[in-house]
Amino acid sequence: MSKDRNKQIINYLKNSIKKNKISHAYLFNGPDLPGEENEESEKIKTALWFAKTLQCKNNPKPCNKCRSCTDIEKNQHPDVMRISLLEDKNEILISQIRKLKKHLDLTPYNSSYKIAIIAAAHKMNKEAANALLKTLEEPKGNTVLILTTSAPSILLKTVISRCQEIKFKAPCLDKLSNNLINQEDLQILEKPLYNILNYIERTTRKTTINRQGKSNTLKLLDSWLFWFRNILIKNKSTKYSKQELIKIIQQVQQTKKIILNTNVNPRLALESLVLDIK
Repeated sequence: MSKDRNKQIINYLKNSIKKNKISHAYLFNGPDLPGEENEESEKIKTALWFAKTLQCKNNPKPCNKCRSCTDIEKNQHPDVMRISLLEDKNEILISQIRKLKKHLDLTPYNSSYKIAIIAAAHKMNKEAANALLKTLEEPKGNTVLILTTSAPSILLKTVISRCQEIKFKAPCLDKLSNNLINQEDLQILEKPLYNILNYIERTTRKTTINRQGKSNTLKLLDSWLFWFRNILIKNKSTKYSKQELIKIIQQVQQTKKIILNTNVNPRLALESLVLDIK
């Protein structure tokens, strides 16, 4: 999460918690990076931070170590539900919103709030949006609903009117601090395949010993995401078309998700990715 760009938002949410002035519904509104998936957006990261903060006993900031924080990160918390596009669908369905409503109607299992996050809420179909409206009109107990969107004009005005809108600034890759990006990670993809595979081997070498290798792998993938997004935004690629760049960004994101959520060998995952995009 970009602390500088969204510092005002974070401080506002912290103060809301301190003053016990939590809204039943929020609309996190702002543009995304090209090719950015829901899990990667600043709005989703902030929504997860907010959910952790509300549920963590260490608030007004999450400890990221307790059972509650780690369960939210893994999408396993019984009182925090996340809704997004199903893998084979291009819209959020009414069945998903009905499931969300049942979740919010239940008494919290082991925390203070029942929380639901809807990623890319503008992708709800008409039936889903109307079903959500009924939930917004009749909030129950300590429930918090967070909608994220990059296209608020598509949402029902009645849905927007029942949410507290929080506007996110546009992402700016040029302002990303250089010390967050390993320059060798950015340049390695321009080298021959042999050199890339050697670099991957060195990056992931410690994986079987401790978590450092996995951490290095994720940092490498973040560097590649930055690199390809920068090319896409500045439209300076002669090697890749716009469609190819978006596909590559999605492949990198998918590899990152697999490494985060499974026991896949990071080295094999990176090698497979490189063979696909070279």
